[in-house]
Amino acid sequence: MTRIICIGGAHLDQIGRTHGKAKLHTSNPGTMTVHAGGVARNVASLLVRSGHAIGLLSVIGDDQDGQTLLSRCRSDGLSTELLHQVPGRETARYLAIEDEAGDLVTAIAAMDIYSALSADLISTHADIIQQASLVFADTNCSADALDWLASLAPRPFLAVDAVSIAKARRLENSLTAFDLVFCNRSEALSLLSCDATSTEELASQIQAIGCKRALITDGPNPIACLEGDTIEMIPVTAIAQVSATGAGDALIAGVLSGHVNGQSLANSVRSALSTARLALQQLGSLTTDHISS
Repeated sequence: MTRIICIGGAHLDQIGRTHGKAKLHTSNPGTMTVHAGGVARNVASLLVRSGHAIGLLSVIGDDQDGQTLLSRCRSDGLSTELLHQVPGRETARYLAIEDEAGDLVTAIAAMDIYSALSADLISTHADIIQQASLVFADTNCSADALDWLASLAPRPFLAVDAVSIAKARRLENSLTAFDLVFCNRSEALSLLSCDATSTEELASQIQAIGCKRALITDGPNPIACLEGDTIEMIPVTAIAQVSATGAGDALIAGVLSGHVNGQSLANSVRSALSTARLALQQLGSLTTDHISS
């Protein structure tokens, strides 16, 4: 059985949705929901359905939110042996405000606990990580943790998600060492510090610095898919969106599942887009029922 390790964010997503057009500097009538979230946790939870053993390496606080996450991970079928509870710290929480169309207006990430996702912590699991077939990390990990992963030898296939403009900079020293990079257009611009305007141009730039494979998304616009010497633009089918939260994680899970099953990157993307479309049509992150093996 293939062993996949996901390293990074595991927190609660609190999503506020306005009933009408969002107005700044005042209160907005709407609804509030809370879901288990975090890029690494979401991807791990979706990959459970691929039929492989999935481990989640992350940190949670010694609070009720941490217990809630622990319970949810177990109910999703995830191994929690790599989840570390940090005494005296609060579990990370992400607050998103979305308008009535499901588009993100603004967000707050209360995630100080992720400073504990360091090279010192992750390296204590070196044997498990090196024995895995695939390791996926997100940039909720510290820069030194990402550098440590990138320097592993021997090592499994390594994939990474840039997460946000600010956190993408943690890949400054290790970007080209990862076998597959996931990012959106804004994150790619932050990583490359270039004047490219299109995702295709950005894919060419990231190829030029030595990246082997990359996916660069741009909302409803085509995805730039870099694999080896080829850059392919893959269309994204327009759908009625309910929420943007979790769609990127669903795409990542689908692509990684395709990779493990021997698909090319482009074909993995095409298959994964159906999973991402499901995420866009519901509020909150997807459950394990939404990805096929």
